[in-house]
Amino acid sequence: MAQKKLNKNVVAGLTLFTFATVIVLSALMLRSLERRDPKHLVQLAEGAASQEDWHRAGSLYVEAFRARNEAGYLVPAGEMLLREGSIGEALRAWNQALVLQPDLIDAHKKLIALRLETSRLYGTTDEWEQARVAAQALIDVSTAKSADVEAFARHALGLALIALEVRDPGSAERGRDELRRATELSPDEVEYAVDLGAEYSRAEKLEEAEAVFRAQLERHAGADAAASKARTGWAGHLARRRRFDEATSAYKESIASAGEDVAARGEAELAYAAFLAQQWALARADAKTRDGAQRYLDEAEGVLKGVMQRQPDSFKAYLQLAVLYKVSTRHVDAVGVCEKRLSRGFSRKGVEAGKTRVDAFTLMIYASESCVALAAESAKTGDLARRDEQLTKADQYVADARGEATNHPRILSQAGRVKLARGQDRAAIEDLRAADDGYRSFSTVNWENRMLRASTHLRLNEAGAARAVLEEVVPDAMKMRTRDTTFWNLYAQSLLQTNELEKALGVVDRVLMVDPRNSDATLIKAAVYERQNKPELAGEIHAQLTGSTTVRAMLRARAASMEGKNEEATRILLEAVQTDSSDVRLVGMAVNELVTGQRYDEAAKVVASALEAKPDDLSLRQLAVYVRRDLSPEERDRATLEIIAGETDAFQRALDLVMFRSRQNDAAAALKAVDEALGHLRARATPAAAQATSAQHHALLKAKVRLAGQLQDHVAMDSAREESASFNVDGAGGKTVLALVHVQRGEIELAINALREAIAVQSTDASSLALLGQCYHSLGRTEDAKGAYERAVAANREEGYAHQGLAVLALARGDQETFDRELTLCERLLPSEPWVQEQSSIRLENSDPKGAIVRREQTRQQSPDDVPNLQRLAALYEAVGDRTKADAAYERLLQLKPEDDRVVAAAALHRRRTQRPQEAVEIIQAAIAQRTDAKSKSDAQRLLAAEYLGQSDRTSAERALLESAQSGASAEVERALAEFYLRTADDPKKALPWYDRAVERARMEKDGGLPGLLEARIVCRLHRDLNDVDRASKDVEELRRDFKDVGRGMLWESEIHARRGDIERAIAALAAYLAVSPDDAYALYQRARYRVSQGAIPAAIEDLQNVKRINPQALRYEPRVLLARLERRQGREDLWISELEALAREAPDSPTAIAELADTYVKVHRFDDADRMLTAQINRDPQHPDPRWFFLRGTVSVEVKQNDRALRDFRQAAEFGGYAPEYVARVLELYASLEQFAEGVTYFEKIKEKVADNPVVKGRYARLMVKSGRTGEGVATFRQAMAQAMATLPDAASMVGQDATLAFAPEEGVTLLRSAVPEETGLRRANDRLLVRLLSSGKRYDEASGVLDLLSSSASNDRERAALLQEKGDILQLAGRVDEAVIVYEQVLSYAPKNWVTLNNLAYLLSDRKSDNQRALPHALQAVRAVDNAITLDTLGWIYVGLGNYPAAIAELTRAIRQDDEYAWAYYHLGEAYRRSGQFSDAGDVLATGRNLARSGDEPELIAKLERSIVRTGSHDAAP
Repeated sequence: MAQKKLNKNVVAGLTLFTFATVIVLSALMLRSLERRDPKHLVQLAEGAASQEDWHRAGSLYVEAFRARNEAGYLVPAGEMLLREGSIGEALRAWNQALVLQPDLIDAHKKLIALRLETSRLYGTTDEWEQARVAAQALIDVSTAKSADVEAFARHALGLALIALEVRDPGSAERGRDELRRATELSPDEVEYAVDLGAEYSRAEKLEEAEAVFRAQLERHAGADAAASKARTGWAGHLARRRRFDEATSAYKESIASAGEDVAARGEAELAYAAFLAQQWALARADAKTRDGAQRYLDEAEGVLKGVMQRQPDSFKAYLQLAVLYKVSTRHVDAVGVCEKRLSRGFSRKGVEAGKTRVDAFTLMIYASESCVALAAESAKTGDLARRDEQLTKADQYVADARGEATNHPRILSQAGRVKLARGQDRAAIEDLRAADDGYRSFSTVNWENRMLRASTHLRLNEAGAARAVLEEVVPDAMKMRTRDTTFWNLYAQSLLQTNELEKALGVVDRVLMVDPRNSDATLIKAAVYERQNKPELAGEIHAQLTGSTTVRAMLRARAASMEGKNEEATRILLEAVQTDSSDVRLVGMAVNELVTGQRYDEAAKVVASALEAKPDDLSLRQLAVYVRRDLSPEERDRATLEIIAGETDAFQRALDLVMFRSRQNDAAAALKAVDEALGHLRARATPAAAQATSAQHHALLKAKVRLAGQLQDHVAMDSAREESASFNVDGAGGKTVLALVHVQRGEIELAINALREAIAVQSTDASSLALLGQCYHSLGRTEDAKGAYERAVAANREEGYAHQGLAVLALARGDQETFDRELTLCERLLPSEPWVQEQSSIRLENSDPKGAIVRREQTRQQSPDDVPNLQRLAALYEAVGDRTKADAAYERLLQLKPEDDRVVAAAALHRRRTQRPQEAVEIIQAAIAQRTDAKSKSDAQRLLAAEYLGQSDRTSAERALLESAQSGASAEVERALAEFYLRTADDPKKALPWYDRAVERARMEKDGGLPGLLEARIVCRLHRDLNDVDRASKDVEELRRDFKDVGRGMLWESEIHARRGDIERAIAALAAYLAVSPDDAYALYQRARYRVSQGAIPAAIEDLQNVKRINPQALRYEPRVLLARLERRQGREDLWISELEALAREAPDSPTAIAELADTYVKVHRFDDADRMLTAQINRDPQHPDPRWFFLRGTVSVEVKQNDRALRDFRQAAEFGGYAPEYVARVLELYASLEQFAEGVTYFEKIKEKVADNPVVKGRYARLMVKSGRTGEGVATFRQAMAQAMATLPDAASMVGQDATLAFAPEEGVTLLRSAVPEETGLRRANDRLLVRLLSSGKRYDEASGVLDLLSSSASNDRERAALLQEKGDILQLAGRVDEAVIVYEQVLSYAPKNWVTLNNLAYLLSDRKSDNQRALPHALQAVRAVDNAITLDTLGWIYVGLGNYPAAIAELTRAIRQDDEYAWAYYHLGEAYRRSGQFSDAGDVLATGRNLARSGDEPELIAKLERSIVRTGSHDAAP
């Protein structure tokens, strides 16, 4: 028999009693029954069930289970839980039953039936996968099963496999096979056959479908539910085949076949009504049948009303009729039918509750949607009262729906739509985003919601945010929405607005292939052509669409004007105006061109002609005033005011006045106009005011704050703040306006806090992000500022102030490329901004410094003491190499502004840049001598320190800073000294006292910089040489206690916990911080890294996805790379690759992104893709070839054995890379590996004059010579290479030695080197060093060690002696002589105490080989102090494990994994630390992650260790 079904759409968020709670409650309620017979408990349960007391019945069944531990009692317990509405707990009960008794058929059937229903409800792949697993489990049960049971399981399996086709394209065919087997096993079950026939029909297997349906029609020829169902299925097949007349007859037969079965008849009628609705839609779409379409709608309406009459308490007909009314825009009727059913009430008890609440919820959403539509209709007619009434009703329906299903994504989506209807776009976006997150948790995409969210971002000029919203689902759209022109047009629009022009063109071309007449796609294509400066193509499209040539003319004129061809632009526009003088935009463009050419009379004639056609057009009347040269400024203003007065809409008139008074810089009058506009807006008193959006309200309030700030009118600022909060104009409770008030009052920290709160709600508000960046920048927090600016640009590439901020930062750090790029954008976005104009002028002057000097000297003649002009002249003279005149300009500046530190610093820097460092010092010393004020003198002494540091004179810099502290002690000077010692001298012990002084002084003076000083001191205390975690913790406590608004205190608290090895608390502290600042990319990334170290990969992925959502460019793309790697580790190759592909698209200049993707393509054997991508990179800028891309492409060619191409690419990389040694060495290595020895020698001898003298390159050349038969020359060159390495690049000696071992067989090489020893000392020593490598490769360790002893005894310096002893230690290790190796490594450290490799090796040997962890510890600590990397941290952590200091071990090993998340040994060691400390859950996760990494890296020894540790963890064995 078919199983009963739950209704559609369950509710995420229904209040459920947990299964554990049921057990606890049953224990309390039935304590007196604990020792009684379970049969008696079952009788009591059955009695409770008969009274519909499902909770008590469930508790009694659970108690019966506890009494005998028999799984069978959990089957009815789950049934009771389901009847109570606790779907999840019912599933849990049956799953527990199957754990105890895997062949319990009843539990299997209950579980499958419910899994099927929840799958139909949610429609997600995850749910269907659960259904598949459940069905397969029943099939796999070894116990004998009846045919009906197996058929039931195979039917469920078939449905699941078909639903999973999106994930696995081959699964649908397997699913149909399962449905066929189910039908064969249970031929009388009509549902199985109808499902099979329908799937054959959808798969275009028409013969099979017809055979199935005809067999069912014959089998069920009577009048009952089965006969009706068979005919309904047959009718559906006919409809899919567009055999509509036959389908109509079949539907009517299905209704008749139901006989007296009301439910069966209702199902048939509902199917028929759906068919009629489809016929109505098809008829309306065809002009030939449109007039007759209404009859289908009327008949469907009648059928549904009949079902409602016969089954008034059912929901299905009401739902279907509501949809019918909605799509036919009969929204009043739609609300009415929803309300009709809702007013009847519905059951809230038993199993029906879960079904009916879903349907009631859906009707509430439908009603709200129709109310929004009715509100839009009222707004069009100007009936604002009715609009507001409908929106209030829409909100009420959403609130009612929320009562049925709290936080269901559909509720959030509809709440967002209501806000959009109210003009509250920003608040709406957050609801739509939350809805998308909810749908994603169901593993599904709601396309309508996502597209609405993206289009709203586009309307707010947040194209970057829109693009991110859409690109998140582009891979799904490529599979499921290939013909959805709305989605692809939105995507193309976002690409256009983020300047991805070629990609946008590709997308619209795809749309036009699907729909060649799609006007939206065509217009986007025209816009792309316009941006590509192809006006002819763009104009042709506009002419085809509109039949007008006006737009084409404007585009051609704009292109000509941009190229400086103003005369041609004017001619084009005047010709167009003669044809069409009614287009105001065209007239405006023509007038602007004429005025630019000072052709005022012609401009006036153009305007006059246009006014004849449109005499009342206010824009044309303002143009007429603009072109009149006979008016004085006062007359022009009066004329403009007269025109503004002619505006009939009072709100629009006030807005015009705001603009006019602002241009006059009349803040008081502008503020008055703003207040007038706000009054009209609040009252909705005019048509324009009635249509005003929250965004306009927000903009007016911000304008009010800025104007009031100029006037210091705090009352006006406060009123704007209160109004913004009251009306929630920004969707963030008015926080953005509050922040602006704080900025106007100079309260920057408070402004930052307000902005962070606003951005936590409105994460893509680009203007707020830009303002946040400016606030950070004003406090000197440049990294924070950069992150905020980047987030602003990611949301909206047109946010000019964010680009300006990035340009300012780039200029400060000397990043000319970024500065030029950002300034160019600023010139387009902020052309009137003074800073932009100044920097544009400077850039222009730098392109022609001699011409600029002429102009500047003319200015100097008129204003000889103009300081800005003198500063530019000085820089320009320096640029052209005229040192004398530059000196003179700087001297004059020093005379005019001796107290200006910027002038003094610039003059000194000029001297240093022109190779006169002593004069630079003297300039600053002269300034110091002139100053009498203590603070001024102290500041100049800090300038002197900075100059000494620029000259790499640390000793003098220290002296100058100490003198600065003596001249005028201040927290600023003391901090400068502290940072000198910490960052420059790397001496935290000397730095700390200065931090202490700075902190104490800041406390006494109540300096606003105290939080920053505390943070700096924390950094100092946590330096490896101090590692004073306890005192750092006290600083963190003070930071959190006294500066609650400084959220970074929680970040530091997290670091303290991590340093103590308490990673759980470190993560908790980050969670607390993120609760306040949910969009902090750094905090999310840090938490992700901690989670990776714990093996919590899914949680880490979630954090990284949030970083990507917030700021795709955050932290130099490191989170994106980690996200891709984690997707790979989760086995999701498609997501791994797609993430890297997206990253490469977004950061085409990033070697990390491109190399990572190329390496990935090679790993998965997608060599063509790697080649294609790298070729595209090479072709991006053929005029400036980048050697990196040639090198990477050569590497790919090596993988696919395209050796000639690899050589060509490597040679080009070397050529375009200036024959850098690393490139040349790789070319020679490839020649050697291909055994083209002579060719390699020839290549090198042709280019060797261009190659810097390098021992590695020389050693490789020597190897090629030996292999090509030029042995004598090769030996001589090897000696030269080794001698050079020993003298200049000791680290290169091992590489030269490696080449020697590859050039000779060991015995041959030893013989050659001993046969003719050079007399010259350097070459003789080099010969011996080569001999050591060859003896060692031949395992002649004693001889090698002896030669090294001779070399060491005659070494010329400690560095060489240390290198030789290091090599000896390595040889002794190879020989297994560990004790001797330890002694030698200790000798190395006497010469090179900070050699981290030796320190680490020694620590490892003592710990791992000699189990002397106490002796190993100081060496490991010193290695970490020298180089803080994953290898040294891992060694230190493992030693702590050996010592039993597990918190310290966990801290260090977690840091190791944060340094290198793929270092499998660190996971093993960390897992052991957790296991040995009894933290078995954490140990299991970490060890499992390590095992997966070890398997991918093919490390059998490590895998074996991990497996043993996992077994011990599972048995809770904490022994070492």
